[in-house]
Amino acid sequence: MTPSLAPLEARGISQRFGRKRVLKKVDLRLDAGEIVGLVGANGAGKTTLFSILTGLLPADEGERRLAGAPFDDLSLERRARFAYVAHRPQIYLGLSARENLDLYASLRATVGAETEASAAVLARFGLADAAEL
Repeated sequence: MTPSLAPLEARGISQRFGRKRVLKKVDLRLDAGEIVGLVGANGAGKTTLFSILTGLLPADEGERRLAGAPFDDLSLERRARFAYVAHRPQIYLGLSARENLDLYASLRATVGAETEASAAVLARFGLADAAEL
């Protein structure tokens, strides 16, 4: 199986926030080209599951695999190609534009590269003067 066609698997994913259990032993397999919908009430754990599947949040229990390899063992380059597009923008209002970009770049870039990446994005969109807003 080639890496670009590899399935994503999650086994036994569990997550708590304080005393509240939001995920309990979730198993999931997504094959290449498969389209699925995840439906649930507000607070059911949908966003938490996606955050765990994409590596933005560590799970309390369970494992994630891509092409049969543990997600955490994948190279930074390979993980950087894996993305999650949220249903609403994930912008932190208490942070400046540059700080928001630095935060997300730090999830994908090597240490120290996030500032350079953020500056490039701000310049590309003509927002360098608004970086600290």
